Amino acid sequence: MVEPNTAKILRVDLGERRLWSEDLESSPQREYLGGSGLGAWILEREITAPLDPFSPENPLMFMVGPLTGIVPLGSRYAVCALSPATGGWGEARSGGTWPTQLRRSGFMGIVIQGRARDPVYLYINGGRAELKDAGHLWGRDTYTVSDLLLRETDARASVAAIGPAGENLVRMAGIINDGRQGRAAARGGMGAVMGSKNLKAIAIKGVGKPPVADEPRLKAATREFLRKLTRMKAGEFGPMPKISSTIPRIQDIGCLPVKNWTGSRFESFVEEMSGFEHGPRLYCHSCPIGCHESYLVPGDDRREMTGHHLLPLGPNCLIDDLEALQEAYDLCNTLGMDSISVGACISFAMECYERGLITRSDTDGVELTWGNAPAMLEMVKRIGEAQGFGRVLGQGVKRAAEEIGGQAHLYAMHVKGLEMPVWDPRVYNSLWVGLSTANMGPNHMESRSHVLERESLPGWAAFSMDGTELGHPPGIKRLGFHGKADMVKKMQDMTSLMNALIICDFAFTTYGLKPSESLEWLNAATGFEMSFEEYLATGARIFDRKRRINLRQGLTAADDMLPQRYFTRRPGVDENICESLPGLLQEYYALRGWSADGVPPDGPE
Repeated sequence: MVEPNTAKILRVDLGERRLWSEDLESSPQREYLGGSGLGAWILEREITAPLDPFSPENPLMFMVGPLTGIVPLGSRYAVCALSPATGGWGEARSGGTWPTQLRRSGFMGIVIQGRARDPVYLYINGGRAELKDAGHLWGRDTYTVSDLLLRETDARASVAAIGPAGENLVRMAGIINDGRQGRAAARGGMGAVMGSKNLKAIAIKGVGKPPVADEPRLKAATREFLRKLTRMKAGEFGPMPKISSTIPRIQDIGCLPVKNWTGSRFESFVEEMSGFEHGPRLYCHSCPIGCHESYLVPGDDRREMTGHHLLPLGPNCLIDDLEALQEAYDLCNTLGMDSISVGACISFAMECYERGLITRSDTDGVELTWGNAPAMLEMVKRIGEAQGFGRVLGQGVKRAAEEIGGQAHLYAMHVKGLEMPVWDPRVYNSLWVGLSTANMGPNHMESRSHVLERESLPGWAAFSMDGTELGHPPGIKRLGFHGKADMVKKMQDMTSLMNALIICDFAFTTYGLKPSESLEWLNAATGFEMSFEEYLATGARIFDRKRRINLRQGLTAADDMLPQRYFTRRPGVDENICESLPGLLQEYYALRGWSADGVPPDGPE
């Protein structure tokens, strides 16, 4: 067992069953803050040569930050490691109660290396940490594991766990925390890294209060933001726009992913969603927004739902059966998988099936035709269990296309090996750069630049960010490329800061938290008294460090490229196609001070 300290990291060597605490040096705390910023500093320092993500030496890091658990929308954590999906920098984030419990335990993060001989879980109780046997948990789903551990440890604890997908090293396996709340650190295969270490779960019950340098100042700094949220809760959309109101708008501007990104309209799905019966919202700790909705199923059972996560499994597979889609989403959570990547893999397989690249003999008799909801559900299960053709798809579309062969690579929608999210760069033109250069693979959450393109959702301007402090005032057109490289660069740096603090990016991108306000929160909490210029430079420093990790792992500027399908116009939908993405990327590299080959200063040759 080890005792906690608010300026320490908990270190765990699973192979040696050894736990110890490590002091955080003052310089990295100021230069990298916490969250994925501090995780990137640790990873680049400790992994000095290319490494297989499933190596025991790959550090799996659960990181919180200086604002976790003490500000509104501040219950977030980042889990970082080399990614089984891309081979490079991996990062996934989640909210709920678990992050605040970790912060209250006295540790700013947990760094786990090695591989246990037999399944184990980590239990942190009041800051005292120990490894315990998890043989009775192995093979069980994430919700069951959470229930069992709350009974076995403390009902006031929170649990983060992997399901069968993580145990089976499915490269899109995620980590689910807070049980049936379904909070998921999903993207990039972090659950598979956890499974490779024979680590089933981490249960935490924190008891302390995170330290604050100047508590009255912090309370004053957060007060106006809370007033703004109160005003917005009384507006047209309430604290968070409802799924039923956003899906039609997404379709109207051509951003609905349909039939593996070949279409943009799926009227029957939109009609079904417009009649969606909203249940109570689900809230993270210290959050008044509630971005997750619940869904009523037969038997008056309420289940968690997030709208955009249904799109890869729904329209992109031509499925409009909401009950089947909710079941599929629940399966992703209980098996412990990223629903975005799972949906992308199944829509890819359906196109391969349609084109004759695979047959029923390849898919173990599952008829992967468009719109076939039972086949989709069956394949979700097989992916999570790594059975039959599910094992092929569970490696991701890039590797699946290589195994299928022929023209399959043309239908594999990914960048760097990670499947595409639901936002289309043909509609939000800044994403040509943002999705190409995101360090973890294509993830709109790594820049969120499209929230500055105010035309994105007409009538939804109240929920668009004002980027004036970053040099991009309101009124930016979503179509067109002038100034977009600079906008993406600055938004990536700002999002790097949000993920290092670590607070929910909705505070900054959707609910009007200004960069200068977040800096005031940081200075009040830590006493750093950082200038605005130093603050922005910190975001750029973090982003560059993640890029250097990718270069060391063998990813290059050649991997900063979107799938060819995005360079094809959909009739009546797409007006702007970036026909010279390499030229736009050169502009972006120059703005970052990188070489023409996309290498940051002091990076690998």
